[in-house]
Amino acid sequence: MGYWVLIENDVIINTIVADEDFIAGHPDLSHYEREDVSNYEIAPSINWRKEDGKWKAPNTVVPENLQHRTAPETYEIEVIS
Repeated sequence: MGYWVLIENDVIINTIVADEDFIAGHPDLSHYEREDVSNYEIAPSINWRKEDGKWKAPNTVVPENLQHRTAPETYEIEVIS
């Protein structure tokens, strides 16, 4: 069992928790490229793009206010429930 991303044109279109055999045998999922991201510290999700072998978050995740940057590639994001 793992946390998988389904990829089309280097963009994640869906995420799924399943065995690879389930994905490979599923008629609606098997044709997508897939990657197991179970062991990632921060797992990529829908609309993330793979560039130069690395996952990049969509711009909508990056805060507009640059004062929220805690380092060049790190951001402080408040989650409100």
